[in-house]
Amino acid sequence: MVEAGIDGLARFAHEQGIRCHRRSLVTILEWAKAAAPADLAADMHRRIALAYEDDRKRKSLEIQALERDSPHLLAATPYVLLLSFPGVNVVSAADFAGEAGPMEN
Repeated sequence: MVEAGIDGLARFAHEQGIRCHRRSLVTILEWAKAAAPADLAADMHRRIALAYEDDRKRKSLEIQALERDSPHLLAATPYVLLLSFPGVNVVSAADFAGEAGPMEN
């Protein structure tokens, strides 16, 4: 930003479709001059954070798929009767059925 200067910032803002006052660009440029130097490991931290976010999204999709399959599996067992209790939903009933194991036990 410092290298671009006021004119470079104004041109960039215009290219991006961002409307701003010149005095705002002066404030931004003053902040940039006083800012700490860039972190050398910033790119690595960003890659790690993006990998974690991708992992979180993938796991969320897997959990949703398992929750969609739970009612079908639960309906094939006697544990489906757990749904008759107030406050017990499909996920809770399936969780209990998984922990309890076969009804014969």
